Amino acid sequence: KIVEYRIKKMEDLKVIKRYFCKLNYVNLGYSIYKMFIRLVNIDPNLEQEIEDFSKTNNQFYWFHKYRGRFDFGIGTVVKTIQEYKEFQSTFFERFSVNIAEKSASQAVSTNSYSHSYIHDKRDFVSYSHSTKQNKNITEIDKKILGLLAKDCKMPIVTMAQQLKVSNSTVSSRIDKMLDNNIILCF
Repeated sequence: KIVEYRIKKMEDLKVIKRYFCKLNYVNLGYSIYKMFIRLVNIDPNLEQEIEDFSKTNNQFYWFHKYRGRFDFGIGTVVKTIQEYKEFQSTFFERFSVNIAEKSASQAVSTNSYSHSYIHDKRDFVSYSHSTKQNKNITEIDKKILGLLAKDCKMPIVTMAQQLKVSNSTVSSRIDKMLDNNIILCF
């Protein structure tokens, strides 16, 4: 009860804003590309336009604002290099008059670290992007991942009811995706 109370308090104070399920997109057959952009004639309206563009584009994985050489970093998750080039072309066409410098790269590996100021032991998850695994997942797996993306705290019973499958099916599918490093952590 004490832990639940403290978590609820941190949620109310917006220290904890949301919960998420971290996926290894490479094991789902995707590649991750990153763009770094330096702009000219930047103003709050342009920043908002770029941010709105990111929210409405399915390839966006993350969006960062920076202080330094670049103003923005954009991460994309795509199936093919052609899909990335189409996204990049659309972005550059839309914002070309404001782009002073751009750089792009493909992610080749990822290391995700826990924060040492929260944990006594600093754990990390590492995976390579160099060989796409494209592990087979079922339609049920995709639906489970969709539910977890919306609410990773959703009880298995609720997921099973929504998907019209048994609790054990949901539980075993999640376990399999954890074992196959599709779901990295919650």
